[in-house]
Amino acid sequence: MKMIRLKQEKLVDLTIINSDSKFVGSKQYKLSYSIYSSHPTDPVVAAKEQNKAFQKINYLIDDVIAGSIVYDFKNKTLVDKFFADYENNFLTLEAVSEIQLLEALHCKFNTLCSEYTHVDSVEIIDTFTDLSYVYLQDDEEYALPTINEFVGEYPFFDKPWWNRYDTTTFDNCADNEEALNDWLENFKTEEFDRMTVIMLQDIDDYIDETFKESKGELVNLEEFKERIKEKEKWKPRLV
Repeated sequence: MKMIRLKQEKLVDLTIINSDSKFVGSKQYKLSYSIYSSHPTDPVVAAKEQNKAFQKINYLIDDVIAGSIVYDFKNKTLVDKFFADYENNFLTLEAVSEIQLLEALHCKFNTLCSEYTHVDSVEIIDTFTDLSYVYLQDDEEYALPTINEFVGEYPFFDKPWWNRYDTTTFDNCADNEEALNDWLENFKTEEFDRMTVIMLQDIDDYIDETFKESKGELVNLEEFKERIKEKEKWKPRLV
C-alpha cells in the first residue's frame, strides 16, 4: 500500500511550572512530528486527509501550544491565582515532564487525524541542552490517565484534552456537583463548543475546496491564513 510521510519541525517556547523540581521558567524546544496517510483504493483521499491533519496540527502548534503555560493539575490553584488574567494558553498535564508532554501531544495530534492518517512519532529537543526525547507509537494505546483520574470527580469535560477533537489543551473541574452544573449550563455553551472547533472546520472546508482544483499535492495554507487574518484570534479559556 502506498504511503506518503511528512515531517514538520517547529520552534516552541513554553513557560514551565514544575513544583516537584521547584522550577518556573521558560524553555525552548524544537518540536517535530512525522505523519503518514494511506487509503486502500483512493490515493487522492489519502492525500486530502493528510493535508487536513497536517495543517490542523501545525495550527495547533503555532497558534495554541506556542507560548503556553505548562503545569500539572495539582498546581491549578496556583496557576489560577497568578496567570488567570494572562492571554497565554494553558497546557495541563498529570505530571510535568518531557515524556508525558510527548505522549499527550502524540495522542492529541492523532485525535485530529482521520482514520486514514496517523502520527507515528513526536520529538522534542531542548535547545539549551540539545537533549532529544522521541515518542514512537503505532497502536494508539497510551498510558495517559482517564478524565476522572486526571482531574477528579467533577470534570468540566467528558474526556481529557488529548482525546478531544478540538483546539484546547487544558482541563479543569468543579468542587461539587452544583458548581459543575453551573459550568455546564452557563459556560459550556454551544458557542463555546463551536469556537473550539471552528478553525478545524475552516481547514477542512478550505482543503476540500482546494482539492477540487488541485489533487494530490501538499496544500499551502498561506492564502488561507490571509483569509482568516481578520478573524478575532480566540483561544478557549476556563472561567
